[in-house]
Amino acid sequence: MLRPLLRLLTPAIAVLLASCASAPTHFYTLLPPVQVQAPAVPPAGFAIDFEPVVVPAEVDQASWLIRTGPGQVALLDNERWAVPLADELRAVLADELTQRLGAREADDGTDHAGVPVYRIRMQVRRFESVPGKYALIEADWTVAGAQGDRVLSCGSRVSRTVEPGYPALALGHQRALEAIAESMAFAVRGVAAGNPACPPAQAE
Repeated sequence: MLRPLLRLLTPAIAVLLASCASAPTHFYTLLPPVQVQAPAVPPAGFAIDFEPVVVPAEVDQASWLIRTGPGQVALLDNERWAVPLADELRAVLADELTQRLGAREADDGTDHAGVPVYRIRMQVRRFESVPGKYALIEADWTVAGAQGDRVLSCGSRVSRTVEPGYPALALGHQRALEAIAESMAFAVRGVAAGNPACPPAQAE
């Protein structure tokens, strides 16, 4: 009785194992493609020090965590970030800021003696991904003055509508980060000019 049953089950098990083994893993980055010729920005005369980004524990992993419904989430083992999310966020924002401001990073190995350095800290409150609907980033961040005696505290909440598909979702988060970088650049310029002010809220 057992042998006939095993003969019947063996092909089904083989098909199941083959389908599991063939499921590809996709890796994503939040870094935008390198521009062949970026717009020229006058040197800022200062450097920025972007500290490590703090992200919620539930999204601080390689596998994507997506929202599937009210109070429901799912972990996608085959959709992954290429590098840890916190490192990716810091790399993207630091790169965006240096380009927008014409500034250098304080840890780029260059001698910054006599050059003002503005320190930026960021804590992500929400990093929400809903396939086919939206990508949302909500964060608190600060810009500290060159002497560390002036600290401007601001926040950003940016949501971008996305098309169906996981690549579109990653692109939505890229667009959200671009908006946050623009807000940070506005704040750094104000602090550097002695006119510290948070940027106006951006439309979603």
